[in-house]
Amino acid sequence: STKEFGSGDMWVCNHVNQTKCKKFLVITKADLSKKEIIDKQINSASAYADFDAVCVLSSKSGEGLKEFITKIQLELPFGPAWYDRSSKTDQSQEVLICEIIREKALYNTKDEVPHSIGVALDDLEFKEDKNTFVIACTLYVERESQKPILIGKGASMIKQIGKSARSDLQKLLGAKVYLDLQVKVQKNWRRDLNKIEKFGYGFIA
Repeated sequence: STKEFGSGDMWVCNHVNQTKCKKFLVITKADLSKKEIIDKQINSASAYADFDAVCVLSSKSGEGLKEFITKIQLELPFGPAWYDRSSKTDQSQEVLICEIIREKALYNTKDEVPHSIGVALDDLEFKEDKNTFVIACTLYVERESQKPILIGKGASMIKQIGKSARSDLQKLLGAKVYLDLQVKVQKNWRRDLNKIEKFGYGFIA
C-alpha cells in the first residue's frame, strides 16, 4: 500500500489475468497508508486484472487478516484426507532433527552464513535407562571462511546453536537430549545432488 503501482505490477497483473484459477488482490501494510492511497492502488491493479476478491491487510495490526483467511478457505476445493488427523508432518524424525539444528544455525548467524549450511545426522541413539537421546550431527558449510563463524570464539557460537536446538529437540522427542555438533567444510555442496539428498532437501529421480 505504500508503493506506487508501477510497470512491475502491470507485468504481474497481465500474467495473473491469463490464469483460470481464482485471483486475489492483496494490499499489504495497510497500517502505514491512508484509505485514499489504498483505493488508488486497488483501482490501478483492477484496471489490469479481473480479481475475484480484494483483501486489505496489516500483519502488524492484524487488520483484515481473518477476512483474508476466510476468503481463501471458501475458495479451497474439497479433497481426500491424505493423512490421519493426528499426523503433524510427513517428514521423518531424522529430517526434523536436522532441520531444527539448521534453523538454529541460520537464526544465530543471521546473514553471515546465508543458506550454505547443510546438516547431516551421524548418529541417533536412545538410552532408555536415562530417558535420553544421544544425537550426533555435522553441520556442513561451503567455504573455509564460514567454519569459524559457526564455531565462534571459544566455540561460543556452536554452543549457542546446540543450546537453542536442544530445547526444541526435547519437545519434539519427549525426552532429554545430549547433542554433539561438529562443523566441516564441503565445498559447493549445494551443487551436488547426492549431498542435497543426504541433507534432506530433495530426492534424485
